[in-house]
Amino acid sequence: MEECSEQNCIVCYDTIYREETRRYGIRCVGPEKHFVCTMNGCFVELLQLFMTGEELVCSVCTHPYKEEDLIEELDEKQRQIVEYIRWKQLEKGDIRSCAFCSYFEYIGEGVKDLPHDFHCKSPGCLKITCQVCNMEMLKTKAEGKDEHNWEEHLECLELSEIKKNLEDIIANSNTMKCPNCNVVGRKDENCMHIYCYKCLKSFCYFCGLHFDDFCSHNQNWKQDPTNCPQYLKAINEIDPRWPKDDNEALDLFHSMKIEMNLQKEIKKLVEVRKMEALRRAEERFGIFKQLGLTIDEVYTKEYELIKRQAPPPPPPPAPVPPPAPQDIIPPLEVVPSPQEPVPQLQALHDPEESILSPLFQDVFNE
Repeated sequence: MEECSEQNCIVCYDTIYREETRRYGIRCVGPEKHFVCTMNGCFVELLQLFMTGEELVCSVCTHPYKEEDLIEELDEKQRQIVEYIRWKQLEKGDIRSCAFCSYFEYIGEGVKDLPHDFHCKSPGCLKITCQVCNMEMLKTKAEGKDEHNWEEHLECLELSEIKKNLEDIIANSNTMKCPNCNVVGRKDENCMHIYCYKCLKSFCYFCGLHFDDFCSHNQNWKQDPTNCPQYLKAINEIDPRWPKDDNEALDLFHSMKIEMNLQKEIKKLVEVRKMEALRRAEERFGIFKQLGLTIDEVYTKEYELIKRQAPPPPPPPAPVPPPAPQDIIPPLEVVPSPQEPVPQLQALHDPEESILSPLFQDVFNE
């Protein structure tokens, strides 16, 4: 029997104690026996990654995981997921499954134009499922024969692309891809600095960009919109919409990302004139309703992750102090310059003497 020891999880880096009867995680068969814990849900998150096409092997040494650990540490549903992934990776095809039991069938690679109805062959089920809405195609009685409501689900097939795009947006908005290798991950309760366990590159979970110098990326984030906070709960210091608890702030962050990305998708559908199809998809599948939203609310809302306050206006210039008394220059005394008397014009004739010629004088005298 294996001795008690401790080992660090390669995903969350927590120290996990492996007791004699419990391992609390999954080990690989490589010489280092790399460990992924199940206590913190790390292996379950990896299963979601493997569902996207990643190979079901240790991300560090590429050795497979111990079969005994998979049997002992995973529940029945998780073991079914492991088998699903193995089938898909072994044959490089696809799998269709029943929505009401664990029955599934392998679909070969490259098979297209599959019918949207799936016939379960499990003896205890035998239901027919619409692969778009995951609802049962119910039997109806018509002229004494058992028939299914195929026509009601033809609209599902018509709207399946819109439904898939919206569901992909919601799923991807709850995670973040590594900008270097595209591995999908989700932030834990620590800071926004993420280190990819596959390529060992670091990136910011808030903006999704790669940074080598996180110290400069977190500086002055309250005023600079190109920088990001180190902790989500710190946003509450400038934006009261954000909770002070980091887990609650993470939920708000993902919710806002979902709504912002849904808004982008709505605008794309408006451009190609498919708004009516979107409303029909919402009426049939209720994707926005499940989130507590409406199409019009998301379309018209103005989103902003962080509402930064405008910088305060610059202070008025300081008044110029009056000069000291000794520095006051006395005003100049204006002394009028002496003026010379203006010479008076002298009359060239006696004012009483007429200047008319004697000839004209005689005329006026008459």
